Amino acid sequence: MLPYSSPNHDFAFEQSVIGMAMVSLDGTILNVNSALCDLLGYTQQELTAGAPQEENSFRELFNQVVQNTSAAQDHQQSITQFEYIYHHPSDREVYLSVRISVKQDLEQSRRDYLVQFEDRTLLRQLMKQLELKEQKLNEDENSFLQLLEGLPLSVFITKKSIVHYVNSAALRLINAAHPRDILGISTDVIVDVSYHNELFKRRARYAESGEIGSVNYLIRCLDGQEKMVNGFTLIINYEGEKAAVGIFKDITEQLMEEDRVMQSEKLTTAGQLAAGIAHEIRNPLTSINGFVKLVWGRVGPHTR
Repeated sequence: MLPYSSPNHDFAFEQSVIGMAMVSLDGTILNVNSALCDLLGYTQQELTAGAPQEENSFRELFNQVVQNTSAAQDHQQSITQFEYIYHHPSDREVYLSVRISVKQDLEQSRRDYLVQFEDRTLLRQLMKQLELKEQKLNEDENSFLQLLEGLPLSVFITKKSIVHYVNSAALRLINAAHPRDILGISTDVIVDVSYHNELFKRRARYAESGEIGSVNYLIRCLDGQEKMVNGFTLIINYEGEKAAVGIFKDITEQLMEEDRVMQSEKLTTAGQLAAGIAHEIRNPLTSINGFVKLVWGRVGPHTR
């Protein structure tokens, strides 16, 4: 409990930048400081007289003070506080934090209350702006996720190499039935061990220069199937933290087709080479055959 009155206390009461009032147990305003007059928009005389009767917000404010002091008494509390939206005479809202503490007059055994009114309007406005921005970010994030969901390419969002989001295409890529089958898994599990060195190189490159670049990975699906993927990574803010968005395409069939084409081209080349060699061999044989026939034609009759 605070001592009821002293010269130092009176000076501190009047000079405080926080609005203050001395209130009796029945709700009578005994004294107010200049800061409270400025805060509530009334003179000291008007406040101690109860302010204009038509001012409902003022009466409601001090009704709240009385109710809270009574509740504090019932619970034998020396301090209590509440918040209140006060409608200023200038037709604006003031967000108040009201703190009530017991003040004891030791000589007269008198118990009154020191009520402090702190203007938190600016803080409340800033908080409201932050809430709106957070709401806007959430809306943007939801729109972003809807966009990712509609992509035909596989999308993985990871934080520190742990999967936090996958779209439908990514589920199909790794043969997963539900996002819960993959969320929380490290990318080290998805990328085949034979490509871990490439995985670690990308992480080190990003740590040093902030660059990631495109990559080819051999991945191991949840059912054990192996697939080759090509993709790139972007760094974004996701759920308030930095995250990596990996966008991948299954190139397994493409590589197999390229291999078939390459094998076909090899066979074609080999056939052309064989035909060329056969032609080169056939030419001298034809000449030899003709020469033999010529010689045989000349020699033959003598032998007979």
